[in-house]
Amino acid sequence: MSQQSPYVSSACVPQCIAKDAAYLTQSLRTVCYHNVTVDQPIPVKVVVKNLTTAALSTATLTTLDTGSTFVFGNSSQINTLTLPSASGENLGVHFNFLVTSASATSHIIKAAGTDKIKGSVVVGSATASANTVSNAKVITAGASDVQINLNTGTSNAAGAVGSVLSLVVVEKGKWQVTGSLVSADTAANTGSGIFT
Repeated sequence: MSQQSPYVSSACVPQCIAKDAAYLTQSLRTVCYHNVTVDQPIPVKVVVKNLTTAALSTATLTTLDTGSTFVFGNSSQINTLTLPSASGENLGVHFNFLVTSASATSHIIKAAGTDKIKGSVVVGSATASANTVSNAKVITAGASDVQINLNTGTSNAAGAVGSVLSLVVVEKGKWQVTGSLVSADTAANTGSGIFT
């Protein structure tokens, strides 16, 4: 069956180039969707960036990084990542963050300029005695918060191994955060150290 589709056979690309067909750019991959026989989908992988080198300890993310997963994997390194502008033209720009090696100081994600961080995260404890339903908390960013601190060295903070976050530009000037954070606290966590 012949139809326009981003699903192509291995012989599609040369055929499409020869016929000057249309192209669809998707996740840094150019996909031919000329009238061809549907064969198999072209896999699109998530880009994973490990923040384990000094060169990445302080960085400003760009819209070209959208869709990437950033991995905090160095416990002795303080990472400070600045998000790109949450401008109207950047609606839908999004990033994921994963902690595989916790920091006792801080892994920091911050908004640029006058942008704000909105939304909530769920916080639970990695300590068995504190890991109870009653101690789990939903922590909401305040109206003026511009920064997320992933920190296991202070009480009422969070960012232990297994913590995950997603941020997306939902409107001009606003990053929306969702996720689940793991705390090293041995008691109930107020979450007061997460958003600033």
